[in-house]
Amino acid sequence: MDFTSMVVQPRELQTARLRMRPPREVGAEAIYAGNAQDERVASYAIWSPPSSIEITLEFMRRRIKVWEEKSAYPWAINRIRDNCLLGTVEIRIQRHKADLGTMIAWPDWSKGYAAEEVQSVVKWAIEQPRIMRVCVHCATLITNLTHITTRAACQGFNI
Repeated sequence: MDFTSMVVQPRELQTARLRMRPPREVGAEAIYAGNAQDERVASYAIWSPPSSIEITLEFMRRRIKVWEEKSAYPWAINRIRDNCLLGTVEIRIQRHKADLGTMIAWPDWSKGYAAEEVQSVVKWAIEQPRIMRVCVHCATLITNLTHITTRAACQGFNI
């Protein structure tokens, strides 16, 4: 059974302060200059900082491709008040479960943005009829995100 055909793919998700939209190549420069080059952010990721803007452009092209193929749902995270690109969030669906990963630029940590975007994406995911479980990946050292996922589970999300 093709579970991806049962997923309603939103173009945008929005919270009080954030707008999440599909990735575009024009965001590569901001990502390269921001969190992709920041060792503090990269130390929590499964990737090493890219050595060139071309590598970041290829990353963005892959994000665009998976969106079009509906094999994953990546979004660029923009702050509404100034349209500043803060980072990315992506959810990957496999049969009846989904896993979520996110990365936000270091200067925007501890401002509640992760809580907003994770809760918004998880809410969308659990509204899909075939998704029974959502896994949010975060380093245990990032206590705020660990707390967010626990709080979301207590609000009736099956995380």
